[in-house]
Amino acid sequence: MSAQLGSLRRGADACGDDAAEVACDDDGGAAGNESQLREVLVEPGTYWLFVDGFRGDGQTQIDLE
Repeated sequence: MSAQLGSLRRGADACGDDAAEVACDDDGGAAGNESQLREVLVEPGTYWLFVDGFRGDGQTQIDLE
């Protein structure tokens, strides 16, 4: 996943629950201002992927395997 800010959370009660966060990255990509979540292994279940931008818009690429 490449975006300005990304985070992956699990569970129906995840909103506002920091313990539910699975992965998060802010500006950790190769260009220094991109975010990437790579090789995040998760158990079967329901997950929410949150992508937000510094300026609120722009392109995002999400690749799930």
